[in-house]
Amino acid sequence: MRLFLSITPRLEPLLYKELQSPKFNLSPRSLPYIIPENEGGFEVRDVTDEHMWRLIHHSRLAESVRVRVGDSFKAESFAEMESALNNIPWGDFITRTSTPKISVSSHKSRLYHTDAVKERIAKHLNQNLPEDPSNSESSSHIFARLENDICQLSIDATGDLLHRRTSNKHITASPLRETLAAAMVHLTGFQDTSWDSSDQVTIWDPFCGSGTIPLEFAGISTGNLIHRNMSSYHFQQWPGHRSDEYDRFLKEEETKKRKIPKKLKLIASDIDPRAISATSRNFENMFPDSAENFAKFRGDFEKISEFVPRGAMCVTNLPYGIRENYEVSEIFRRFGKLVQRRPDLRFFVLNGNSSFQNFTEIPWKICASFSNRGLPVQVLAPKT
Repeated sequence: MRLFLSITPRLEPLLYKELQSPKFNLSPRSLPYIIPENEGGFEVRDVTDEHMWRLIHHSRLAESVRVRVGDSFKAESFAEMESALNNIPWGDFITRTSTPKISVSSHKSRLYHTDAVKERIAKHLNQNLPEDPSNSESSSHIFARLENDICQLSIDATGDLLHRRTSNKHITASPLRETLAAAMVHLTGFQDTSWDSSDQVTIWDPFCGSGTIPLEFAGISTGNLIHRNMSSYHFQQWPGHRSDEYDRFLKEEETKKRKIPKKLKLIASDIDPRAISATSRNFENMFPDSAENFAKFRGDFEKISEFVPRGAMCVTNLPYGIRENYEVSEIFRRFGKLVQRRPDLRFFVLNGNSSFQNFTEIPWKICASFSNRGLPVQVLAPKT
């Protein structure tokens, strides 16, 4: 089986490194020889159903998982495409009682009319899918990608995007996606922490919002199974799904569940009381037995910094498009002074304001550049 794992473009190297973790149990030959950049994901090969389940339940960076349906084929004409569709094993994934959503993209191909491609695929499915009344409530999403007259079909294995993983999450304005918060964590190198030998690790988010960044630090520290905010995944509705094996996999993973390491201290602060309330509720919902790992403070970041121990890591998503310009510029100036005053802290900042570096009056290095809700952003760290 081949899978396509999607991720925010330009973050592919982080996903590639994440998949090398033993918990995914992937062979080196399953991963691409060359890490693609700015393509929004990459393919993994020669994997089993259990590999797919592990990716869905353990990757904190992937946005979606799609299964390649059949081999890619040449499609220089509609006749050629319609003929090739007869060789696709649709019955393993969907039935005629399903009403699949179909998304088509075309680049440098003769079949450039995507709506016409979509119509041909829909007609073929209606005429050729096997019937299965017991699966009447199933849903599916098919992707057809045409590149240089070569067509590759895929089917979504998950449903909702995988960043929607927190059940009943309390949110504040413009929340940061969990997958992007996880990317920030990976950029700090935190995921490689050896808890048997390390001293206490303290993480501080002075603009915590709904607590997404501290929560990702907590989740990555445990390595536990991710239970996402959805009743079921698309793959559970496929005719070929092995429900007994999947249940066994989930039970086995639950036996490995760990608490947040005692050496990890998470400090969340914000000047907005609504943010502190949301963060507190989210932490209680996700980690009810780890209150000793978590501290929350309402107040200005300069005042709260007095309570942050030496050697801590400050990882935060600064405001960069919501407040009035003069407010933001003043926050940036004061934050720059904090960085200068506390050289003992390690700073990682998600920034989307082009004036940030000038206002802080200190040099920054770019750790990563990508897009957050269509806005170009960077993860920055002070130059040393």
